[in-house]
Amino acid sequence: MQKTTRTLPARKQMVLMAHDHVKDELLAWITSRRDPLSQPALLATGTTGARIRQASGLVVKRLLSGPPGGDQPQAARIEEGRLDTLILFRDSLESVPQDPDAKATRRLPSVWNIPLARNPAIAEFLTDSPHMDESFEASVAVCAAYPTSRHCCGRPRSETSPWPVIR
Repeated sequence: MQKTTRTLPARKQMVLMAHDHVKDELLAWITSRRDPLSQPALLATGTTGARIRQASGLVVKRLLSGPPGGDQPQAARIEEGRLDTLILFRDSLESVPQDPDAKATRRLPSVWNIPLARNPAIAEFLTDSPHMDESFEASVAVCAAYPTSRHCCGRPRSETSPWPVIR
């Protein structure tokens, strides 16, 4: 498989997301990690973003909540190269109504080779990494060279373009 590189900038775009039953866990982690989290540009889904602002005082751009569409825009941000790290505290013991949409948010970081933290331990390792404050070259598969009739992100390819058909 052919690879190319994508440069993650020194100031990362980080999205913070949490399912309802683990929002308090995310807030506790954020409060304990306020200094490292003041460096990246923070985005968060609706309720989570409001609670982060209130608990930590950090500047957070609020996006749509998960059920009405927060997960899909985050997946699009990943595909468009507008998201560099994702902190997603997931309640692994309970399904959520938007689970089909959320699957893309969990799968695309692997496709586009961006860091994904799904629990406090991984999130702490990520925010303590020296790469958080410097640019980083990430290796990414060249979708046009992907050896199937489908785009590497799972969407069908058009006849004339290596990029996915978006309808």
